[in-house]
Amino acid sequence: MTEGSIGANMQPMMEMGFHAMAGSPAMDEYPAEPNDDGFVDVAMIAYDDGTNNYHFMPHVVWVEPGTTVRWAHTAEGISERRTHSATAITPDLMTGYPRLIPEGASHFDSGLLPGSHDSEFDAVGETELVRYGPYTHTFEERGVYFYLCQPHYGVSGMAGAVVVGDLWEENQGDGWSPGMTADLSPIVEADPVNGPVIKEKIEGDLRTMVRHGEEGGGGH
Repeated sequence: MTEGSIGANMQPMMEMGFHAMAGSPAMDEYPAEPNDDGFVDVAMIAYDDGTNNYHFMPHVVWVEPGTTVRWAHTAEGISERRTHSATAITPDLMTGYPRLIPEGASHFDSGLLPGSHDSEFDAVGETELVRYGPYTHTFEERGVYFYLCQPHYGVSGMAGAVVVGDLWEENQGDGWSPGMTADLSPIVEADPVNGPVIKEKIEGDLRTMVRHGEEGGGGH
């Protein structure tokens, strides 16, 4: 991969010190190398300026089978801790949605991970939310996995992808489908309010990053 462009909504992050590029594998190469704790990190970022602009950073990571990805709140620079989730896009977890992870792969769902900005109690004040994260999941099956943040996928299309194996447009293999080929129209049918936002995020941004990874950072 070669260095690529940065979307307009990413530029403030770069200026404030978030150096992970959209679509970039960690360490700007394939495969993303685990850190000293043994994880590949994805930050859950929320602007603190009231713009409702939320992101997973990097948006896409390429990892080898057996790698554990860790999602964690980030409160650096312009980001503050907000409640997020990392939820695989499957009919089991998102009713009416297509399966956008490899067939046979186990789905993953962090549940709600409250941030310090949010109340420690649910909407009716009865159940204390004690899972602050981080959340980890080990990816064993090759393929493309799309996931979203349940509180924010309809606000700013907060979603991301994990690509397990050295896969891109010219090197498709096991697990390329259904994530990269499934019809996304059922998303809008099942979720007319939030569906159009997440459909556009996957179709217009994330799938493009996966297909043409060289446009988003180091790697292939």
